[in-house]
Amino acid sequence: MFDSEELMDWHEEASAIINDVKAHLKTVQVSERLESTDRRIYINATTLEGQNLCICVSSMGFRIVGQQFDTVNLELEEKSKIYETPYALFTDISPLYVKSFGEALQKAMETLAEGSA
Repeated sequence: MFDSEELMDWHEEASAIINDVKAHLKTVQVSERLESTDRRIYINATTLEGQNLCICVSSMGFRIVGQQFDTVNLELEEKSKIYETPYALFTDISPLYVKSFGEALQKAMETLAEGSA
């Protein structure tokens, strides 16, 4: 029996995540310093408020593990909430993410409405 976690291409997953959220963050990229494995990958992100984060992405979900790029704080990691999606994580911690996402959604809806009129 195969462990589905071992079959996950975390670099491909991270690329998809980054493409989904990058418009609503200052920066987001895969950590070049922390080693990715077949079980997890680390993403560095800066919210629109300027908060730097290191996020561990694994089959468990998304967890903030550091408040600086390329940093894993074991105490923070143990206490951090695990989110099912990157959207839930950023919605919980970044009001400007929510605002940016909402504005983009509104603009897309207006574009659709204009196209059907």
